[in-house]
Amino acid sequence: MLKLKDLYENFDLAYEALNQYDYDVEKTKKVINYFRISSNAIYPFYSKDGLNFLRLAKTTERNFDQSKAELELIKHLTGNGVNVLQVQNMKDGSNIKVLDSKFGEYIVCAFKRVKGDSLEDYLEKNEVTEEFIRGYGEALGKFHKATQGIRTLNRKDHNNFINQIEVRLNKYCKSEFMIKEFNKLKEQYLSLEVTPNNYGLIHYDAELDNVFYDNEEGFNFIDLDDSHYNFYLLDVARCLNEVERIAPKLMDKFIEGYKLHKDLEDDINYKFFKKISFMDIYAEIHYILSEDVIDKPDWMIDVINELNTMKKRYEDYFLKENN
Repeated sequence: MLKLKDLYENFDLAYEALNQYDYDVEKTKKVINYFRISSNAIYPFYSKDGLNFLRLAKTTERNFDQSKAELELIKHLTGNGVNVLQVQNMKDGSNIKVLDSKFGEYIVCAFKRVKGDSLEDYLEKNEVTEEFIRGYGEALGKFHKATQGIRTLNRKDHNNFINQIEVRLNKYCKSEFMIKEFNKLKEQYLSLEVTPNNYGLIHYDAELDNVFYDNEEGFNFIDLDDSHYNFYLLDVARCLNEVERIAPKLMDKFIEGYKLHKDLEDDINYKFFKKISFMDIYAEIHYILSEDVIDKPDWMIDVINELNTMKKRYEDYFLKENN
């Protein structure tokens, strides 16, 4: 997620970027207000192909070569039978470029809307079943099977991942206890053996709002901009966090589905990778809150309160685990 000061909409910038695409002006006016800003700014728009999503990322936040590699990953996954979102081309045939706007430099790309509903929305209307959770696990296993062995894409790795957590904690976190807990995790994490079976390109955000389900197409992954080289179990742990939240008794069904496509070590150290995931989110919260905003709107005050609640929840979790 971006810092608080970057969570404001910028429709002038969005329309400037949309000039790169053949888009339906009238239809887009009706939907562009349904924007979303988190780690990127996302603005919906219509083209002759239907609904699409424009993604804008500051070059100070995202690296162009990394973003370009994300699109190469999408192409690879599609070629290997994994359902993922598809890229919408620009008028000149490009699928990604840097826009030098009056608001600064932004990496511009767009994606076609995938079929179905996010798992978050789908499960609000449908029962959580063993078959469904097994299918969720199977989809992630298929994703990992397709990325196993890829070493050429320009994506960050587990060293970059753990270093970013460390930098954010040392710069913004005032809790000596949490920094001490992180240092213990880091030592164990960096001592893990990297093998072709346990390590590769992971999604890292395959949570319920980033996986869609359609009765015909099945499970479909979106939002691959956090994908990077890491231990597959970190991805599994993040998904198991979701399953534990909605149906804790079905966690074994997720693993059962996963193993239909990808092996897992017999001793699944779920709790360790869960801690790593939690520590990353905890560090990110400190980063988001690191720069205050004057005259905050009500919605931002709500966001800050929610983030502070989450921060306290993670601190309590580590305190409990330490006792």
